[in-house]
Amino acid sequence: MTIQLAELTDEKGTPLSSREALVCALSMRDYMVLPAGKFKVGDHVTMTLYPWSTVSEATQRLNRSELNDDALLLEEHVWGDVETP
Repeated sequence: MTIQLAELTDEKGTPLSSREALVCALSMRDYMVLPAGKFKVGDHVTMTLYPWSTVSEATQRLNRSELNDDALLLEEHVWGDVETP
């Protein structure tokens, strides 16, 4: 699934120069909903983000959902792994 994240910070809480990101993440595996599949607008989440170029080959066979804004299709995406507490 594709998620639009805002107000990005690093692991120390320092705001990043790029405050928003379009993040692809796994929302289901083996018919089970994963943490990203439960995100709601306004949730605070912790993720490790990777450049798309480092994961594109490994994720090319996944079904991907897009946001309903065609302008966002032109934006560069990143891959995100949800950090669990």
